[in-house]
Amino acid sequence: MEPIPKAEFSIVTRTSAKAWLPGLIAAAGPEVTETYIDFFTSTIRNRNTRQAYARACWQFFDWCAAHGQELTTVRPFHVAAWIEDFPGSKPTIKQKLAAVRMLYDFLVVRQITRSNPAHSVRGPKYVVKKGKTPVWSREDAKTLLDSIPKDSVSGLRDLWMSHLASNRHHHLPGERRTTRTRPADGGTRVPANYQTLRSDKGRDYTERGGAHPGVCR
Repeated sequence: MEPIPKAEFSIVTRTSAKAWLPGLIAAAGPEVTETYIDFFTSTIRNRNTRQAYARACWQFFDWCAAHGQELTTVRPFHVAAWIEDFPGSKPTIKQKLAAVRMLYDFLVVRQITRSNPAHSVRGPKYVVKKGKTPVWSREDAKTLLDSIPKDSVSGLRDLWMSHLASNRHHHLPGERRTTRTRPADGGTRVPANYQTLRSDKGRDYTERGGAHPGVCR
Protein backbone atom coordinates (compact mmCIF):
# COMPACT_ATOMS: atom_id res chain seq x y z
CA MET A 1 0.00 0.00 0.00
CA GLU A 2 1.41 3.38 -1.01
CA PRO A 3 1.28 5.97 1.81
CA ILE A 4 0.96 8.80 -0.72
CA PRO A 5 -1.66 8.30 -3.46
CA LYS A 6 -1.28 9.36 -7.07
CA ALA A 7 -3.88 12.07 -6.81
CA GLU A 8 -3.83 15.86 -6.54
CA PHE A 9 -4.86 17.40 -3.22
CA SER A 10 -3.26 20.84 -3.41
CA ILE A 11 -6.68 22.39 -4.14
CA VAL A 12 -9.68 20.47 -2.82
CA THR A 13 -12.59 22.34 -4.41
CA ARG A 14 -15.69 21.47 -6.36
CA THR A 15 -14.13 22.49 -9.67
CA SER A 16 -11.09 20.28 -9.06
CA ALA A 17 -13.08 17.28 -7.85
CA LYS A 18 -11.90 15.00 -10.67
CA ALA A 19 -8.36 15.25 -9.33
CA TRP A 20 -9.17 14.00 -5.81
CA LEU A 21 -12.34 11.95 -6.29
CA PRO A 22 -11.78 8.20 -5.64
CA GLY A 23 -12.77 5.85 -8.44
CA LEU A 24 -14.92 3.81 -6.06
CA ILE A 25 -17.01 6.91 -5.26
CA ALA A 26 -17.34 7.92 -8.90
CA ALA A 27 -18.52 4.41 -9.78
CA ALA A 28 -21.26 4.60 -7.14
CA GLY A 29 -23.27 7.12 -9.14
CA PRO A 30 -23.89 10.88 -9.37
CA GLU A 31 -25.78 11.13 -6.07
CA VAL A 32 -22.94 9.58 -4.10
CA THR A 33 -20.41 11.69 -5.99
CA GLU A 34 -22.28 14.91 -5.22
CA THR A 35 -22.61 13.97 -1.55
CA TYR A 36 -18.91 13.14 -1.33
CA ILE A 37 -17.96 16.51 -2.82
CA ASP A 38 -20.40 18.32 -0.52
CA PHE A 39 -18.75 16.78 2.51
CA PHE A 40 -15.37 18.29 1.76
CA THR A 41 -16.45 21.59 0.25
CA SER A 42 -19.32 22.41 2.63
CA THR A 43 -18.52 20.99 6.06
CA ILE A 44 -14.73 21.45 6.35
CA ARG A 45 -13.71 25.08 6.29
CA ASN A 46 -10.01 24.75 7.09
CA ARG A 47 -8.09 24.20 3.86
CA ASN A 48 -5.32 22.11 5.43
CA THR A 49 -7.83 19.86 7.18
CA ARG A 50 -9.78 19.50 3.94
CA GLN A 51 -6.67 18.40 2.07
CA ALA A 52 -5.61 15.95 4.78
CA TYR A 53 -9.08 14.40 5.03
CA ALA A 54 -9.44 14.16 1.25
CA ARG A 55 -6.11 12.36 1.04
CA ALA A 56 -7.09 9.98 3.86
CA CYS A 57 -10.43 9.09 2.28
CA TRP A 58 -8.80 8.63 -1.11
CA GLN A 59 -6.32 6.19 0.42
CA PHE A 60 -9.09 4.33 2.22
CA PHE A 61 -11.32 3.87 -0.82
CA ASP A 62 -8.33 3.01 -2.98
CA TRP A 63 -7.59 0.24 -0.46
CA CYS A 64 -11.25 -0.86 -0.53
CA ALA A 65 -11.28 -1.03 -4.32
CA ALA A 66 -8.09 -3.10 -4.31
CA HIS A 67 -9.79 -5.54 -1.93
CA GLY A 68 -13.00 -5.83 -3.93
CA GLN A 69 -15.18 -3.68 -1.66
CA GLU A 70 -17.81 -1.07 -2.50
CA LEU A 71 -19.06 1.92 -0.57
CA THR A 72 -22.00 0.07 0.98
CA THR A 73 -20.20 -3.24 1.60
CA VAL A 74 -17.52 -1.85 3.90
CA ARG A 75 -17.70 -3.29 7.42
CA PRO A 76 -15.86 -2.38 10.63
CA PHE A 77 -13.30 -5.16 10.17
CA HIS A 78 -12.42 -3.69 6.77
CA VAL A 79 -11.67 -0.33 8.37
CA ALA A 80 -9.64 -2.05 11.08
CA ALA A 81 -7.69 -4.01 8.46
CA TRP A 82 -6.93 -0.80 6.58
CA ILE A 83 -5.62 0.78 9.78
CA GLU A 84 -3.41 -2.23 10.38
CA ASP A 85 -2.00 -2.02 6.85
CA PHE A 86 -1.28 1.70 7.00
CA PRO A 87 2.42 2.42 7.64
CA GLY A 88 2.01 5.88 9.19
CA SER A 89 2.66 7.06 12.74
CA LYS A 90 0.02 6.85 15.47
CA PRO A 91 -1.09 10.51 15.18
CA THR A 92 -1.36 10.12 11.40
CA ILE A 93 -3.43 6.95 11.71
CA LYS A 94 -5.76 8.61 14.23
CA GLN A 95 -6.26 11.55 11.87
CA LYS A 96 -7.05 9.31 8.90
CA LEU A 97 -9.46 7.20 10.93
CA ALA A 98 -11.19 10.40 12.07
CA ALA A 99 -11.54 11.48 8.43
CA VAL A 100 -13.20 8.21 7.39
CA ARG A 101 -15.44 8.20 10.46
CA MET A 102 -16.56 11.79 9.82
CA LEU A 103 -17.22 11.07 6.14
CA TYR A 104 -19.41 8.07 6.88
CA ASP A 105 -21.34 10.05 9.47
CA PHE A 106 -22.15 12.51 6.70
CA LEU A 107 -23.13 9.70 4.34
CA VAL A 108 -25.47 8.26 6.97
CA VAL A 109 -27.15 11.65 7.42
CA ARG A 110 -27.59 11.91 3.65
CA GLN A 111 -29.01 8.34 3.64
CA ILE A 112 -26.31 7.05 1.33
CA THR A 113 -25.30 4.31 3.75
CA ARG A 114 -27.25 2.70 6.59
CA SER A 115 -24.47 2.72 9.17
CA ASN A 116 -20.97 4.00 9.86
CA PRO A 117 -18.47 1.12 9.68
CA ALA A 118 -15.71 3.27 11.21
CA HIS A 119 -17.73 4.22 14.28
CA SER A 120 -16.73 1.22 16.38
CA VAL A 121 -13.12 1.01 15.18
CA ARG A 122 -10.61 2.20 17.75
CA GLY A 123 -7.41 3.83 16.68
CA PRO A 124 -4.01 3.41 18.33
CA LYS A 125 -3.54 4.92 21.77
CA TYR A 126 -1.34 7.99 21.73
CA VAL A 127 -0.68 9.99 24.89
CA VAL A 128 1.71 12.94 25.05
CA LYS A 129 3.39 12.90 28.46
CA LYS A 130 6.00 15.52 27.74
CA GLY A 131 5.43 18.83 26.02
CA LYS A 132 7.53 20.16 23.17
CA THR A 133 8.21 23.53 24.79
CA PRO A 134 11.95 23.65 25.57
CA VAL A 135 13.02 24.32 29.15
CA TRP A 136 15.06 27.45 29.67
CA SER A 137 18.57 27.01 30.98
CA ARG A 138 19.83 28.88 34.03
CA GLU A 139 21.96 31.12 31.80
CA ASP A 140 18.96 32.05 29.62
CA ALA A 141 16.88 32.89 32.67
CA LYS A 142 19.68 35.03 34.12
CA THR A 143 20.05 36.87 30.82
CA LEU A 144 16.34 37.62 30.76
CA LEU A 145 16.30 38.88 34.34
CA ASP A 146 19.38 41.03 33.79
CA SER A 147 17.69 42.67 30.81
CA ILE A 148 14.85 44.04 32.97
CA PRO A 149 15.46 47.77 33.63
CA LYS A 150 15.88 48.66 37.27
CA ASP A 151 15.32 52.40 36.93
CA SER A 152 11.57 52.31 36.26
CA VAL A 153 8.46 51.33 38.18
CA SER A 154 7.51 48.69 35.62
CA GLY A 155 11.00 47.19 35.74
CA LEU A 156 10.97 46.97 39.54
CA ARG A 157 7.52 45.43 39.36
CA ASP A 158 8.73 42.76 36.94
CA LEU A 159 11.73 42.01 39.11
CA TRP A 160 9.52 41.65 42.16
CA MET A 161 7.13 39.34 40.33
CA SER A 162 10.05 37.24 39.11
CA HIS A 163 11.30 37.02 42.67
CA LEU A 164 7.92 35.74 43.84
CA ALA A 165 7.73 33.24 40.99
CA SER A 166 11.23 31.90 41.54
CA ASN A 167 10.62 31.42 45.25
CA ARG A 168 7.27 29.70 44.83
CA HIS A 169 7.30 27.61 41.64
CA HIS A 170 10.48 28.68 39.80
CA HIS A 171 8.51 30.35 37.04
CA LEU A 172 9.83 33.12 34.87
CA PRO A 173 8.12 36.52 34.66
CA GLY A 174 5.16 36.48 32.36
CA GLU A 175 4.76 32.71 32.50
CA ARG A 176 1.44 31.28 33.55
CA ARG A 177 1.18 27.67 34.60
CA THR A 178 -2.21 26.11 34.14
CA THR A 179 -3.68 22.79 35.19
CA ARG A 180 -6.63 20.77 34.07
CA THR A 181 -8.74 18.44 36.18
CA ARG A 182 -11.40 16.11 34.92
CA PRO A 183 -15.01 17.40 34.79
CA ALA A 184 -16.08 14.44 36.91
CA ASP A 185 -14.02 15.88 39.77
CA GLY A 186 -15.66 19.25 39.34
CA GLY A 187 -12.43 20.76 38.07
CA THR A 188 -11.74 23.37 35.44
CA ARG A 189 -8.63 24.84 33.88
CA VAL A 190 -7.24 27.28 36.46
CA PRO A 191 -3.87 28.98 37.05
CA ALA A 192 -1.77 26.88 39.40
CA ASN A 193 -0.10 30.00 40.78
CA TYR A 194 -3.41 31.70 41.58
CA GLN A 195 -3.35 30.51 45.18
CA THR A 196 0.40 30.82 45.62
CA LEU A 197 0.33 34.56 45.01
CA ARG A 198 -2.20 34.98 47.81
CA SER A 199 -1.22 32.35 50.37
CA ASP A 200 1.55 29.95 51.19
CA LYS A 201 -0.52 26.91 50.36
CA GLY A 202 -0.69 25.66 46.79
CA ARG A 203 -1.92 22.57 45.03
CA ASP A 204 -0.26 20.34 42.52
CA TYR A 205 -2.18 18.38 39.89
CA THR A 206 -1.24 15.46 37.70
CA GLU A 207 -3.10 14.85 34.46
CA ARG A 208 -4.34 11.51 33.22
CA GLY A 209 -1.63 9.24 31.86
CA GLY A 210 0.92 10.53 34.37
CA ALA A 211 1.53 13.78 32.46
CA HIS A 212 2.33 16.92 34.38
CA PRO A 213 0.82 20.25 33.30
CA GLY A 214 3.00 22.26 30.97
CA VAL A 215 3.88 25.93 30.94
CA CYS A 216 1.72 28.24 28.83
CA ARG A 217 3.29 31.46 27.68
